[in-house]
Amino acid sequence: MFKKYIKRSLVLFLYITLSFFIVINIHEIGHTVAAYLLGDLSASYSLIKIRNGKLVAIGSNEYDVYMFNRWQIILVSLAGVVTTQILAYLLAFKLAKRESLNLNTFSKVFFYALLFDLIFQEWQLLITKVLMRDAICYKGVCGNDFADTVWLLAQSLEMLNVTGIFALKIASLVVVVGWVWFVMRRFRRVEAKRWIRTD
Repeated sequence: MFKKYIKRSLVLFLYITLSFFIVINIHEIGHTVAAYLLGDLSASYSLIKIRNGKLVAIGSNEYDVYMFNRWQIILVSLAGVVTTQILAYLLAFKLAKRESLNLNTFSKVFFYALLFDLIFQEWQLLITKVLMRDAICYKGVCGNDFADTVWLLAQSLEMLNVTGIFALKIASLVVVVGWVWFVMRRFRRVEAKRWIRTD
């Protein structure tokens, strides 16, 4: 029994590690493809970014910010999370249409890893002091997708003050919670159907 528990735990750990590895790559590829499509043919990404011998980022995309206006930078900033959420949506709805509703553990873990990408980006936005970005980042781009987007939107909409940033953070939170509820509801229906069929 103990060996079975250890084996299941190791397999789950492997699934989680593999899922996050895939999701980080998909996320960064989303940014890179968006920058490429907008005209930066030198856009690239790396899984690990090390500067001066220190790990500074896990998942990092490089593109020429000077080539783009604010709205293009917003598109590139959001492209990573949009890519992972399109996959989460497709996974939830594809699984719902399958005849045999045999959801394996990896499918579930991968689905939750895709959703976690969105939740993590929102969490980073909520804890970031967005108004301080101008002093430390070029054009507000620091590598924090949602915070970069909120800063650029606030600047474009002339809302670069505490009230404007707060309103944009709340709007982002509402959208994220609504999306997670919508996709999870669909995914849970799939699991419920599977349980009913196996009983």
